[in-house]
Amino acid sequence: MISGGAVAQTGLRGRAGPAVAEFRALAAPCQASALPTLGGRWGNATGASSNGLIVGIAEDASRRSQAVLWRGGRAVALDIGLDAAMPTGVNRSGTVVGTAYDSAAEMLVGWWWSGGAMHRLPVKPGDIALPEAIDDRGRIVGALIANEGHSDGPGADETERAAFWASTQTQPRELPAAAGDDTAHAFAIASDGTIGGVSMGSTAAGALWDLHGTVRRLPNLDAHGGLVRGFDSAARPVGDAATASGGSRAVRWENGKPRDLGSPVPGRTSSGVAATADVVAGTSGVPVQSGGEVSQAVVWIGGVAYVLTPLSAPGFVAVAGAATAVGTSAGAPIVAGYSADAVGARRPTVWRCAR
Repeated sequence: MISGGAVAQTGLRGRAGPAVAEFRALAAPCQASALPTLGGRWGNATGASSNGLIVGIAEDASRRSQAVLWRGGRAVALDIGLDAAMPTGVNRSGTVVGTAYDSAAEMLVGWWWSGGAMHRLPVKPGDIALPEAIDDRGRIVGALIANEGHSDGPGADETERAAFWASTQTQPRELPAAAGDDTAHAFAIASDGTIGGVSMGSTAAGALWDLHGTVRRLPNLDAHGGLVRGFDSAARPVGDAATASGGSRAVRWENGKPRDLGSPVPGRTSSGVAATADVVAGTSGVPVQSGGEVSQAVVWIGGVAYVLTPLSAPGFVAVAGAATAVGTSAGAPIVAGYSADAVGARRPTVWRCAR
């Protein structure tokens, strides 16, 4: 359990120009540190496991971006053998899932990696896999799209169908959209097997599926949409709900009803992306000197929103950030994501939080 006792009111001021964030908010009891690259400068962390493994992308010395697994503070390049490889999830055994582009076949590819080897995720002929997450039992959730042979990204404009793989070796089972909807996408799976995502028709709403494929549409904060991106340790879904003003709010559904988690800065947009134990992580807008806002990584602890102070490193002035995943290391929560400078260059970042 994280205590907020060490939190103080802090200000964060950058000096890199008009896009620099300037705000006052509660700073989280979490320490930012840079994840190593493969010899280049930039990268982004996109997934984390229940035992501290992190995946994402990082540049090598030639400034080429590669899929990477961070284990014990060391960056390991994943030999995917395809273009634009993007890891989307990792479990405690080190099995990674993600997407890439096969330029020879001119098609998108869903893949899984383990033990130094990449394998394509099973699909029926004519389908393309879009894996989003893998749990510690090796179960995978995501979506399927039809391969229509478009050279600019086959299936990109086709209907998405939520999907569940019982293992890396099995064919996927489609998860239906809710009644009246025609599109669905799964993003997360809870420890009890509940699957979360979105079901879309005239409106979008967070959706839950059980392992039998029964779907349930979750209520939104209003009529403007929502989606589930993750679960906490009690299998409560977390994610986003759209607002009438065009923004979004981070929410957690409790007893089937959405609760607005708020933002570290009143009146700003926020979104939740992942959770573990009592910690929800995501992103929130904060004011900038020139007006408007930039994103910052945030956590919600005990229902209170805190800013995850972006990375500070020699030669790098971070003014923004985002959280993309939550994991656990040595029994304490970790948040993975990125810190960005005033021109948007990203450093892969992990925030380690007190218990």
